[in-house]
Amino acid sequence: MTQKNILLLISSITLLRLIAAPFFGYGVDEAHYVLYAKHLALSYFDHPPLVGWTHYIFSFFGGGEFWARVPAVLLGVANSYLVYLLLREKGESAALWAVAGLNASLVLGVLFLTLMPDSLLITLMLLLIFVVKRVENNATAVNYLLLGAIFGLLGLAKYTAILFVPAFVVYLFWVRRADILFTPKLFISFFAALLFISPVIIWNIQNDFASLSYQASHVSGGESGSLKNFFVSLGRQFAAYNPALFLIAFYGLYKAVKSKEFRLEISLGAAIALFMLISQYRQVALPHWISPFFALFVPIGVFYLYHVRPTFAKWTVGVSLAIALIIQAELIAKVGRFPNFKSPFRDIYGWDMACAKASKLLSEQNSTNKALAVTNWSMASRAIVYSSAPVYLVDERKDQFDIWQSGEPMGKELLFINPKTFNTDINGSYKCDTLTKIGEYNATIDGGIVESFSYELCTNFGGRR
Repeated sequence: MTQKNILLLISSITLLRLIAAPFFGYGVDEAHYVLYAKHLALSYFDHPPLVGWTHYIFSFFGGGEFWARVPAVLLGVANSYLVYLLLREKGESAALWAVAGLNASLVLGVLFLTLMPDSLLITLMLLLIFVVKRVENNATAVNYLLLGAIFGLLGLAKYTAILFVPAFVVYLFWVRRADILFTPKLFISFFAALLFISPVIIWNIQNDFASLSYQASHVSGGESGSLKNFFVSLGRQFAAYNPALFLIAFYGLYKAVKSKEFRLEISLGAAIALFMLISQYRQVALPHWISPFFALFVPIGVFYLYHVRPTFAKWTVGVSLAIALIIQAELIAKVGRFPNFKSPFRDIYGWDMACAKASKLLSEQNSTNKALAVTNWSMASRAIVYSSAPVYLVDERKDQFDIWQSGEPMGKELLFINPKTFNTDINGSYKCDTLTKIGEYNATIDGGIVESFSYELCTNFGGRR
């Protein structure tokens, strides 16, 4: 009966995600990874290529938000079932509620609906657990090949995956299986992983190791840190993963360590958690950066809690899942009016229409040397995805857009898309022969302004002042 229940649970959640998928626009990061598929390459400035390659494969089925989100939804299915397989031998009912807990976490729900490198990282991490167990039980050359392939795919998903290598080594010494390391068969794993990550290596060699340099500076986060950064990051994680599930995850880690169970999961999760907790002292961290830890220990925590207090576990997970589903339903219905410019949909609503209007306004200009422009990297991907005209990002930040952009904006007639929440002083920041506001668009929901876009035409663009 439990097998039928897990299939019903996963199917129901998956169906709701598929229904929600086309009802909201691309977010900042999501649009960026969609662009990866439109500029297929061995790797990219800010991330390895697997997320872009995945988008490219699914682009053959169709365009738009729905098909861009199908792979993330399918990864959510895989993650849910892998967690169930990981826990069911220790108790099927507890494993069922653990899967519900996994899907009740808000950030994890986002990663199982919108494709990010972290979406792939979580799935491959869970697969790694099963492959390591295969090697432990039967150290054949084929299993070592699988081990290398999984590590290689992890390297193609996100640079953070490098943390799993020392975690794997620590685990083997912890369970006294160093024999798995000290064997010629390990070379099979090494060369398989090297083969898989070779596109990233080649791209970095061709681009002066730009991606590795960017990641190194990104991790360092500046010359000094602060406790404020640490606690702001922790507070965001507390809210974003659901306060109850946040606490349950650390309860799960405590119980796993105390009972000496889930040692591989502890090694992998602790490696991510420790690295991120140290990093967020140097800079405020985005909640999804630590997602592999919570993908492991929210289910494990629910699993342990169910065995101690099953009713409390059911209520906690049930309420958390209901909240997550209500939020998902709100993505579809968008019920209720929020104060102007305070809508939670600000980043995922209105950009399609705003960019369509910008493209139309630009087409009405007589100049043949014209393009759209934005002033911040966080606007650029959505402007490019939703516009039919060429788009320039005019800023001083070195990033992927410098690789993608063809030619220079100097001397062109640029129509700036200027959202109110950024409120860039175009005239004070850039040189133009003339600067004229030629239009405005208000994205609204139930009469409440989500975002207001100003269109400002700069003739003979001369760069920054």
